[in-house]
Amino acid sequence: MADVNNITRRRPVSVLDTISMGKMRVSPAKVQQDLKKMRPEVNQGLGIAKVINLDYEELYVTLRMVLGTSETFERVPIPLTFPGAGARHFLGAMPEIGDFCVVGWMPQGMAASGGGTKTPVILAWIVPGVWPGRDWATTAEMETEEFDQDAPADRFFTKGAFDRIRHKLRHIQPGNIVGSSSQGSDLVLDESVTLANRRGNEFRLRDEDQAAITRALQEFHTLAGARVYAGMVQRDATFLAPSMVSDGREWDGGLQASAGNAVSDQDLPADPMAPAGFLTPARILQRGRLAQTDGYVGRDMLGLDARLNPYSFLRQGGYIDETGFVVDGKWEADAVYAGKPIFRVAAQSRQNAAPDADRPTLTEYRVEVCHTSDGRLPVSEQTDGFDAERLPDQDPDSPNATLPPNSPFIEWVLGSVVGNDPFTQQGRAMYGMPLKAVVFEGDRPAPHLEAASVSLEGSSSLPTPMKEQLATLFRMTPPTTEGGVSTFWGTNKQGQVKASFGGPLGENSIEAYLQGGLKLGIGGKFQLLMDGHVELGTRSKSSLNLTADEGAVRIYGGGPVKDQSAAVERTTGSGGGEADLPAVDIGARTNVRVKAEKTVFLKGNMVDVNATSVHIVGHEDVTLDGVHKTSISTESLQTSSNGKCQQSFSGPKNLLPTNGPLHERTYTPNYPGVVCEKTVYVMGDREEQFKLGRHKTSILVGTMLHEVQLGTWTAKAVASTLEMGPTGLSGSVLMGSLSLSAAAGTSSMSGMAGVSVSSLGGLATVRGQAGVYLGGPITEIGPILVAGSREPFTGLPFLTWGLGAKAFNVGP
Repeated sequence: MADVNNITRRRPVSVLDTISMGKMRVSPAKVQQDLKKMRPEVNQGLGIAKVINLDYEELYVTLRMVLGTSETFERVPIPLTFPGAGARHFLGAMPEIGDFCVVGWMPQGMAASGGGTKTPVILAWIVPGVWPGRDWATTAEMETEEFDQDAPADRFFTKGAFDRIRHKLRHIQPGNIVGSSSQGSDLVLDESVTLANRRGNEFRLRDEDQAAITRALQEFHTLAGARVYAGMVQRDATFLAPSMVSDGREWDGGLQASAGNAVSDQDLPADPMAPAGFLTPARILQRGRLAQTDGYVGRDMLGLDARLNPYSFLRQGGYIDETGFVVDGKWEADAVYAGKPIFRVAAQSRQNAAPDADRPTLTEYRVEVCHTSDGRLPVSEQTDGFDAERLPDQDPDSPNATLPPNSPFIEWVLGSVVGNDPFTQQGRAMYGMPLKAVVFEGDRPAPHLEAASVSLEGSSSLPTPMKEQLATLFRMTPPTTEGGVSTFWGTNKQGQVKASFGGPLGENSIEAYLQGGLKLGIGGKFQLLMDGHVELGTRSKSSLNLTADEGAVRIYGGGPVKDQSAAVERTTGSGGGEADLPAVDIGARTNVRVKAEKTVFLKGNMVDVNATSVHIVGHEDVTLDGVHKTSISTESLQTSSNGKCQQSFSGPKNLLPTNGPLHERTYTPNYPGVVCEKTVYVMGDREEQFKLGRHKTSILVGTMLHEVQLGTWTAKAVASTLEMGPTGLSGSVLMGSLSLSAAAGTSSMSGMAGVSVSSLGGLATVRGQAGVYLGGPITEIGPILVAGSREPFTGLPFLTWGLGAKAFNVGP
């Protein structure tokens, strides 16, 4: 090694160079000659050997002697030695082909002095060069021009004879303890403690600030009754080892080679007992496939308990069906490293993010807590590759199936919420899928979690927007045997809170007390839907305000109140029962005020107003509209109009004249002589107009008086007029006759100044059944000489000579 360092000083070597063994040796011929003279294998000396083969199962190596023997030869088998080892304890490291060790010689049996066969014993291991390890240099037995080892087949063929080694060595200071594997993991004990793997994941107990530091892509903590998943979202519980499921080919058949060449997997014959997808566990646990029972598996020969029989517990876990075939493709991983299947959940994709370093992977911090623990060491998919801890103990398709044992009753997730229940029917559909929370379907409460729709490559279906996927989740599933409604709340990736609180129907789901106040600001709409009783009140003297500055306030009741008034209504109510009770009940100890800047609208099948005093003020107008009937009943009714009072009646009802008058009034006093109606006009006129119809006034017993103190009373019919006024009474008939008749009594006409009876167009007749009496002051005695009378001597009318009254007709 000193000579090697001298070579390094003469010509610096790059870390990418390959140094041949010939360059690392000085005068090998002289060294070999000296060893032949010494013969250390005979004289109990020490030697140096190289590991050229390794049996790491039986802990044997094959050594090729390099120094310390008179000849170069191989020794096999040589048992490995370690710093500490025993039947149950072990401390050591497994060497690799190409490592160098220091050996001593142990006699194999009794032999003559200086003779006999001796076996090498490994005493220690030599670091093959310090600077190549610190510079990560690569060394080889020969130049690359001499033998090319780029092909994997060439490297495997020459392994142990001509090795190409990339060296590695950590810096170590006095007092340090270092453990380093060839694959790249390190354990360094200096002032601090560092445990790191080849990819830089590490755990440190740092001395400087006494901190514990963990750096990794993911963390999985499996504890008694609790689990923690942190880092990238990884879901591996549905995977089985590939060797457990048949691919349909017979790998252990009699034909393995043909014409000196190994048979390729495409040419292997079909397995008649294990078609593709059939479960094939370890041979001692396998069960045959019964063709005569339509594919059902046969009985196992060992009679294993169901919890040890893979055909039973894998069926309970939903991996296989009753015929022994896997139920879907979720058992097979498309990313396996060192035998570990890996599925990392990608963002907005169902593809595995593990094989593609550029594909974004969802992250999480998930805590799951079981209700109890049986104290046994938990076994999960991340510790042993199979989640036996939560495997169901019965068929998941059973109608009475319960939750699997050790199911979490508390789940708390930060980050992307991804399903982590691989065993129940509902959970398996959401396993490895981002979740969204649904609380309402329309206005119907339907709280549940469901898998978000994630797009498949090449699919035209629209995925669930990422903003609707949950970013936080707290869920509690009741651990009691009777189960119950779970409680969950969480926020999605756009900040919305989705919550559902369980609990018995007859009790409160939330009970909270705030010592101080509560101020709640809502930027959007507020909708509160409840299935039970709602009570909102305050015990203080402060008011309870319900306002909407820009929008409407709506109060709606869909059923009668449920209090003591229901029992009263059933016994002493109006007969309608609880249906007569109000659905909206508003009460106040003092006054109730309903105020609107525009319209107050009351609508109902019946509006019942019951008060000691009712005061209605319409600053513009008041309208009462009873479509079929309007009734007012009171002891005293007063109506006052400061402007115009107008009444309009239309009908008759259903266009039938027999339905009675349009307007009817009836007065029923307790005794006669009572004034039933009194109308007073302080000033002004009264007009009545009948466009079509008649006016009839009937008085069975009594009098009718029309009295005008100052003014004129006039009655007019077409062209006939009757007028009474300060100057007298005047009747005028322009067309037709004027008739005055007294059927049972007398008819009298008198005038203080005079009475005139005249006929302008014909005779004026005064006739009496007993005679006619014409009386007046006596100025001349004799009858009336009328113009129509004949003069007795000539026989001609007196009119011939211009004599006689022309307007009188005197009959016999």
